[in-house]
Amino acid sequence: MMDFSQFHHVLRRLSDKEIAKIERNIMRRIGTIFLKEVRNYLKKNGLVSGRNSPTLQSFTRGKKGNIWRFDFDRNSITLELGSRYFVARLLNDGYEIKEAHFVPGRFEGGRFVYDPTGKHTKSGEGIWMKPRTFIGKQYIDMTIEGFKGGVKGLIDELLHKELQKVVR
Repeated sequence: MMDFSQFHHVLRRLSDKEIAKIERNIMRRIGTIFLKEVRNYLKKNGLVSGRNSPTLQSFTRGKKGNIWRFDFDRNSITLELGSRYFVARLLNDGYEIKEAHFVPGRFEGGRFVYDPTGKHTKSGEGIWMKPRTFIGKQYIDMTIEGFKGGVKGLIDELLHKELQKVVR
């Protein structure tokens, strides 16, 4: 067991490079945990269909549509996470259909598949979208609220783990 004076001595020996590595590891871990929690929330609440949903995949680091920007400078650390996939924003924020319009496509296995070549016919090669409002699910906010102890608590926990690696 290490006492506080030994711990303080170890911290003073860390180079700026080692501290920067610890900070990057913590931010990377926070980002990974956050994206995983967003995916879990989307699945748990039935907002996506299947593991290969483009919306779900866009919240996986390195997958199509994912946003993962890490910026580290002397005064701040920024990790921007998210999705470039437009449906993700619509699910989170909600949207409104202002005017009725035809959407070409067909139903396959109980699921509507958009087909731009479809025609509005009696055989039903498309659907009419009526004006209405869809309330957003605010899953990003709900995911943030779901962190036990908040983001600060998560940072404290991860910092403790990173420092334990260095101290050993």
